[in-house]
Amino acid sequence: MITTPDQQTTQPPTITAAQIESQRRDGIRYSFGKFAQREGVPELMAQCFNNPALTVQDANHKLLAHLEGRLHPHCRALSAKRQQ
Repeated sequence: MITTPDQQTTQPPTITAAQIESQRRDGIRYSFGKFAQREGVPELMAQCFNNPALTVQDANHKLLAHLEGRLHPHCRALSAKRQQ
């Protein structure tokens, strides 16, 4: 029996929880990689890895807040002015 494309059923690919977690960790690792040598970043990355409820976007927000907190006070003031 020959089937046509209309007759074939396609199943969406199954993504496992392990694959989702791996993608989450890869995303965090990628975001934090450029800043890994900065003080406190490796520890923050470990905290983000250990919290499976934290998304990559959440981890990025934490990283930005951490980096901003490490800025010289003058730079922080300039950053605040730009956000207004």
